[in-house]
Amino acid sequence: MEYTVEIHRILTWRLTAVAVVSLLAWLVLAGLVVRRRRLALAGGVFGPSAAAAFLLTGEAGKLFSLQPQPGYLVFFYLAAIWLAWLMGVIMSAPLLWGLGRLRSGRWRQGQRWWLTALALIVVYGVWAGVNDLNVNHYRLSDRRIGQPVRMVQISDVHIGNYIDQNDWRSILAASLAERPDLLLITGDLLDDYRQLPATAAALAAIVPAVPGGVYFCYGNHDYFYNWRALTQQLEASGVVVLKDGGRPLAVGGAGLYLAGVDYVRLRDKEARLAAMTEGIGLALSGRSGDQFTVLLAHHPDNIPLAAAAGADLTLTGHTHGGQVGIAGQSPLAVLYRYMRGWFGDGGRYRAYVSVGSGHWFPFRLGCPREIAVIDLVPGN
Repeated sequence: MEYTVEIHRILTWRLTAVAVVSLLAWLVLAGLVVRRRRLALAGGVFGPSAAAAFLLTGEAGKLFSLQPQPGYLVFFYLAAIWLAWLMGVIMSAPLLWGLGRLRSGRWRQGQRWWLTALALIVVYGVWAGVNDLNVNHYRLSDRRIGQPVRMVQISDVHIGNYIDQNDWRSILAASLAERPDLLLITGDLLDDYRQLPATAAALAAIVPAVPGGVYFCYGNHDYFYNWRALTQQLEASGVVVLKDGGRPLAVGGAGLYLAGVDYVRLRDKEARLAAMTEGIGLALSGRSGDQFTVLLAHHPDNIPLAAAAGADLTLTGHTHGGQVGIAGQSPLAVLYRYMRGWFGDGGRYRAYVSVGSGHWFPFRLGCPREIAVIDLVPGN
């Protein structure tokens, strides 16, 4: 197994995040109990959090076999529920403290009711994250499209602790049921590389059923472990890996140019922007004439750069839509300029940000996993 700098960085980030969340949640809860109980409360918070950190950094994976077993998966889900509840406690701090300042015992009882309700919301969110998978249909028209073309996009599957091979086969089956001309995977396919052979085998079984082919571009998680082995097995299964490259397609009589860019891992903002611009230029350099151009890019920061370079449609993922939605919008939209759904300028370019077909943390509320079905049709 080849480990990279990225995996050490993400493990450090996850451990730090668990520690910070646990500390902040303890500070919130400590304000609700008498002083002599705060030490016991610390043990009640940090003990389960340490176990959750052990699981979510992947260390526990070394103790188990390749195929997930319900006997230990329950611990992964309990870890997710616990951390999601702690985050809910932190976000509820103003409400909890406000109730605590009221002298009425009735209002103070409201703190307990809210913490219980929060636990129920979290359990439902984890259940929804596991069970809900939407197939969303969209239709785009363009004069350069000769005959209708159906594209299916899946993104951010994150096969690992929470998305197993049964889930993966279900995603592929739902995708095939839409009878796509093209199946497009926009990165972050795999987190548990012990499952790479089974993942590639499932793809090899469906490649012949997709007339125009199956295409893949890299996401950041695809670089956490042995990305060379990932590339080798995907290509052996018949998947076309697009890394700052593209090719013309003749699907359904339509003249299309399909391109994909690499995931840029540079930390410096200016260097990253320059590398992304260069990658998009290379990916689109093979176009000839007035071809309708579709670009696959994992990170939505590529959208304005792709539009400036002349891409007609950019398909991305990465954000998971924030995994929480209110009336179709994410309350975490401040984190990304392009968080979820459609963007464009009314005609010159269009872009779609998938909320993801999977996740590495299984909590979703108002933002279910999705498969995007995009029909390109003749028209203006």
